[in-house]
Amino acid sequence: MGVTTQKETMITSGTKLREFHELTSSLSQSLDIKELLGKIMDSLLLHLVEKARDGLQTRFEERTLELMEANRKLRELSITDGLTGLFNHRYFMQTLESEHRRAVRYKRSLALLLLDIDHFKKVNDTYGHPCGDLVLKGFAALLKGCLRSADVAARYGGDEIAVILPETSESKASEVAEKLRRQVEKSSFEWEGNSFSLTCSIGVAAVPETKIDHWNELLDSADKSLYRAKGKGRNNVIAFTPGQGRAVSGRAKSPRRRVLAGH
Repeated sequence: MGVTTQKETMITSGTKLREFHELTSSLSQSLDIKELLGKIMDSLLLHLVEKARDGLQTRFEERTLELMEANRKLRELSITDGLTGLFNHRYFMQTLESEHRRAVRYKRSLALLLLDIDHFKKVNDTYGHPCGDLVLKGFAALLKGCLRSADVAARYGGDEIAVILPETSESKASEVAEKLRRQVEKSSFEWEGNSFSLTCSIGVAAVPETKIDHWNELLDSADKSLYRAKGKGRNNVIAFTPGQGRAVSGRAKSPRRRVLAGH
């Protein structure tokens, strides 16, 4: 009986050891799985955080670009004439002042053109203001097509257009003005089945030829030249020289395809 009992005890002990080993092994595997699951969860959480951060960064960049574009449009609107698409009066005055200051400081050439549509009031009186607006838009488009990207064309007021020509001498500015005058003269305008042509008068002033020390004097000189061009029968280009304007061209009597009634 003693031997049998000892054997049974050993068998029982062996069974318990195996059970204990299996239990500890199971617990170890369970801990490994939990650790693995923990790592997976940490990795997933990190991925979600990074994704959310990237999403925020992307949205931030998108909003920044949208804000920059909105500011650009606001800036553009603040310096653009709503009818013609040219620069507005305020931007023109600021640019003329800065360009004149630069030209004087560095002894560079700078020219200014003042253009006025001849008999523009009769366009409005004959066809109405909507037609006048159309003419102004077309007139502005013609100018843009003849100018460099560095030139600044602005609506000075009413039907008067100002053009700043950086790095341009008086003689070259007069050539540009004559080119503009001819371009306007040969162009036709259409309104409700009516076709008509127009002309313009242009005053030119430049530094250093006139030795003008202030930008406002340059503007005044161009204005005086424009006034003389109007007084000489219109459809003229006149460049300013101290004391008097110098006629560059004068073709007020040149034939037109069809002039507004009464012109």
